[in-house]
Amino acid sequence: MRFIYSRKHLGRIEKLHRQGDVSQETYEEALKENDIARHTVLEKEDNLEVVKTRVNPHEIQSIKAEIEQLQHDLIYYRELLARTELRMPFDGRIITMRLKDLENTYLEDDDLFAEVEDTRRVTIEIDIPESDIAVVAIGDTMRLKPLLAPDIIVKGEISQIYPTSFETDYGNIVKVLTVIENEDEALRSGMTGFAKINGKEMFLGEAFGRALLRFVQIEVWSWLP
Repeated sequence: MRFIYSRKHLGRIEKLHRQGDVSQETYEEALKENDIARHTVLEKEDNLEVVKTRVNPHEIQSIKAEIEQLQHDLIYYRELLARTELRMPFDGRIITMRLKDLENTYLEDDDLFAEVEDTRRVTIEIDIPESDIAVVAIGDTMRLKPLLAPDIIVKGEISQIYPTSFETDYGNIVKVLTVIENEDEALRSGMTGFAKINGKEMFLGEAFGRALLRFVQIEVWSWLP
């Protein structure tokens, strides 16, 4: 840039010198500046050629490979950094208490950080005596009163019946499930209560005589040879 400027400046001075508008001294000074700028450019061009001849093509390939590896490392460390930010997979709330106790602790892969729950919909498990499961079907309506909120009645439908029974202190039971909308969060995890299911319709005598009939059909049958 300096050489280009000095050359243009010299052209203007030469024109003015021929017209007699500038002194010989000013003209010679412009010649001197242009000559210095031209030699500077030539010197830099020579230095550039020297640098080019000194660069080993293998060194260039090595530097390119190193840059590529550094780019891969950058992607890897960015992924590690992204893993330090925990996000809930759905809208809900954290039910684990005292999360501040985990400050300055290290978690291994698959270690539990916190338990979360989707409070907008809850799944209710109802224990049905094994002897009564035959009169319960998917789609039956049910009503539930939680012990902690006896002033409300929750309504729903049976959506699933477990294929196996479970042994308890009061006999075998079969679990049935219902999913309830819980926008007001009236129901919470771990709550208990009592449920009523509108199962198969039958006559009053048949309903109260089922236990006796079952006793005859099963217990008495087992006594026979």
